[in-house]
Amino acid sequence: MYGPRPSLSGLAVAGPDYRPITVECRPLAALLADAGIGKIDLLSIDVEGTELDVWDSFDHHRHHSRIVIIEYSEEQRGRNAAEIKRHLGPRYEQIHRTPSNLILRSRE
Repeated sequence: MYGPRPSLSGLAVAGPDYRPITVECRPLAALLADAGIGKIDLLSIDVEGTELDVWDSFDHHRHHSRIVIIEYSEEQRGRNAAEIKRHLGPRYEQIHRTPSNLILRSRE
């Protein structure tokens, strides 16, 4: 956690103004169940490199997402745009791309 400006906190970041904190990690499926959420209109996943782990942590048929925004990085293996689109499968088509996010729409 970056004390002077918490919004600049991150994973594996260190320095004199940073302090480690422990956070509870839960699969997205558990969070959706606790909140009673079925269908998802907009799902945005930006979790510093583990986006596909989050994507794989819930049932896509039960919690179908109409729009998915997912962070990508062409510099990191397993996180480039082509790999992410392949992982999400043919159910989604890319409708926009920013320098750091893919925006995809369900074909269903």
